[in-house]
Amino acid sequence: MTLRLAWRGATLRLEAPRSLFSTAYVDPGTRLLLETLPERGPASFLDLGCGYGALGLAVAARYPGGRGLLAD
Repeated sequence: MTLRLAWRGATLRLEAPRSLFSTAYVDPGTRLLLETLPERGPASFLDLGCGYGALGLAVAARYPGGRGLLAD
């Protein structure tokens, strides 16, 4: 399934297998986390249990200077 995540002027296209959590839409918890991120980007970030990467990939797109590790 393909999801589109529009966030802060960018649109990400995410491929999500049906067997993972919240593949029909980006869940409210992920959206809340995205909306409460600071303006200044992190030097590094970790997304444990990333699933299809809705949170980690959005953070990487928003803060391209940061170094990220996503693991499920």
